[in-house]
Amino acid sequence: GCTQLTEAILADSILSIGPSSFKDTGLTGIELPKKIKIIADHAFANTNMTYIIVPESVTRLNSSYSVGYNCDTSTSPWSYTRVDDFVVCGYAGSAAETYASEKELDFIQIGNVNSDENNIVDEADAALLLKYISGTANLTRKQIIASRVTDSIKDDPDMLDVIAILNS
Repeated sequence: GCTQLTEAILADSILSIGPSSFKDTGLTGIELPKKIKIIADHAFANTNMTYIIVPESVTRLNSSYSVGYNCDTSTSPWSYTRVDDFVVCGYAGSAAETYASEKELDFIQIGNVNSDENNIVDEADAALLLKYISGTANLTRKQIIASRVTDSIKDDPDMLDVIAILNS
């Protein structure tokens, strides 16, 4: 219920996010720690989030609308409303992709910056990212989420980000 909470950086040691942990906060998006395994029911319900970046370690996003939906608890049974333009970003074949498919949410693969249909992270993704960094190409919101790059990288290019994407 912390409506003023707009950003959260979670410790790498966190293994699960409990029920309603960030429900009714002002979060706008989140990248989960690399060791996290479980995201419980309603963990991010009723937030301002438009995306979540889910590591490969996640084995379960509980089926009761953990992310990407707002929940009205004043109705019986509770009603759920899909968040417009919500994006789940994760790895192909992962629990995140399964959850996105089941909940009819957009899914993008981490590193697939050029959004090609074969979902392969390859040289074309790196080339597009390098063009973006150099200012000769623009990326869509989904491409920026897939690349895990913020606009600040344009001011301070870091090739480690490109290498990390190629190796993910």
